[in-house]
Amino acid sequence: APGTMAPPRMDFRTAVFFLLTTSCIASAFACFVGSFGIPGLRRVTSPAYRASLASAGIAFAYRLLYSSKLEKRDFASARKLVATQTSTNGFHYLLYIACFWMAPRPVPTVLAPLALCAGLQWITIAHKHFAHTRFYGTLKLAALHARAQEGMMQAMMTCATMEISMAMVLVMELFTPARSVARFVAYANYLRMRYACDDDTVFRIKYTYMNSGFYHREFWKKIGEGAGPIVDRLGPVKGVVDAVKRWFTAGLKNKSGAKTA
Repeated sequence: APGTMAPPRMDFRTAVFFLLTTSCIASAFACFVGSFGIPGLRRVTSPAYRASLASAGIAFAYRLLYSSKLEKRDFASARKLVATQTSTNGFHYLLYIACFWMAPRPVPTVLAPLALCAGLQWITIAHKHFAHTRFYGTLKLAALHARAQEGMMQAMMTCATMEISMAMVLVMELFTPARSVARFVAYANYLRMRYACDDDTVFRIKYTYMNSGFYHREFWKKIGEGAGPIVDRLGPVKGVVDAVKRWFTAGLKNKSGAKTA
């Protein structure tokens, strides 16, 4: 129609993220469906699980790659770049993916935070580049986009909750033949990094409120409020818990200007 503004052209990076997030979401859905043991679909669970992890991992690695720029070609600049990149959501989620890629069997719930973040990125790209199309209107994606924007804070809180809850899966796994102490230690360090994370961007989406560390600290605060009175009555155990807590929160305290929750 005359006077109608043409949609913005999708650049290469946006196309890459759109394809990878589509793959992550679709594979996660296939994995969840297959996990119900439906005849003929169960066999897709494992390959879909790997495909979802790989899609998200490639997207995070791609962003880290193109955003890695040295200010100068010297050791100080390289150290600064490494410190910056290893404190990002992208790097953290690569560690998350690595921890569960090594799992002896697929754990479909692992995919929830990745698929949720991928969904936010996907609907943002779709809204920007496909709002003029028939399928966008037919699927009522405008309403979905508005709901995603309004609910981003709750979505990020859900991601943090799921990530922390997965620690219990690894704890229980320690009492089975499939136990991996190395994976448990790696995941404990991952959660420690998330607790202090001040990055407010995932894929290419900027949070509407606070950063990843805020949501993790909020959930740990709820755990502390519930478990604190019990731990206080356990005598020597309290000393061990306090020591673990000091180690766990040290990363946040070491950041200039950071405040503990």
